[in-house]
Amino acid sequence: MSDILSPSGGDDSGQIQLAIEKAISGDGIVRLGRGVFNVSRTISIDKCFGVRMEGVGGCNPQNCGPGWSDIKRAVGTCLKWVGPRGGTVLEILASPQVSLDRMELDGDNRAGVLLQIQTIYGWPSTATHIKNMAFRHAAVGIQLGTKSQSLGGNNDECTFDSVQLYCGVGVRVCNDQSVCHRFSHVDSSCPIGIEILQGGSMVVDRFIQSGAGMDRVGIAFRGGGPNAATLSISNAKLEAGTLLECGGGNQVVHVVSYCGNVGPAVLPWKIGPSALVTAQACSFSGPVAELAGLPGRNAVLIIQNSLLAKPASQSIIYKNAHAYAAVEGVFLQWTNLLA
Repeated sequence: MSDILSPSGGDDSGQIQLAIEKAISGDGIVRLGRGVFNVSRTISIDKCFGVRMEGVGGCNPQNCGPGWSDIKRAVGTCLKWVGPRGGTVLEILASPQVSLDRMELDGDNRAGVLLQIQTIYGWPSTATHIKNMAFRHAAVGIQLGTKSQSLGGNNDECTFDSVQLYCGVGVRVCNDQSVCHRFSHVDSSCPIGIEILQGGSMVVDRFIQSGAGMDRVGIAFRGGGPNAATLSISNAKLEAGTLLECGGGNQVVHVVSYCGNVGPAVLPWKIGPSALVTAQACSFSGPVAELAGLPGRNAVLIIQNSLLAKPASQSIIYKNAHAYAAVEGVFLQWTNLLA
């Protein structure tokens, strides 16, 4: 069994990287103990198979803010960035079936990316499993692929389960070869929770967008790439801002079991050109959507078997003549029926 690493009180980058190299030739497991591990340079899992990095849990969010360094206040395992501004804390490169579990990555408002996952030189990073993790205080929490690698960069079938996001962008999917990613039990307090610049097939289940602010976006579906892209959202809850912002090309979105709006600063969906959104078994306590298409690139919304606070004519905002909506089997809330 591999040893359990403890924080040194100084720079822990070297001992964590060494533990990864030993795990590759050993049992494949890196165990990190309780406390704050200071990281000054990027830790890399590169061209290997099945490495598991495990901590003992996350930390108290109130104790892990910018400038926090008191190791005795930690209640779990935290990798904290102390390197140059804009750096990357941890990267998974061309390494299939890697898993990270029960840790927190804290950028201390200095890191650019907390976790980078991508392929290089034709080696894929597939079946990565990220679970029971928190990502805080960085520009981007998790980035899949790179903007410059638009094609040929497969990151297939990555799974993200029980993830807390407190960054500028929680998750960024960069290229159209990032396909079949699954997100479940995601709690986002980010200005943008999940940003899909280009992507193939995404599934998001049990997503909560918490916090305040009309400018917040839960899931931003920017573009579909050369092929049609699909996004499935289920069991989502929105507290402020916009749950879904989509449009840009070849997009199909299916939403099931969206539950209500909280407060006045909410517009659940913004649907743009070349996007088709269907909704089933959803409940809206306020406006539903804003639609804006382009000539030959319509914005389309279909609502079925759902509950509206007001009639569809008052719930859907048409920004131009290239926006269409169909409403079937929809009920108004009881209070409106009595009015």
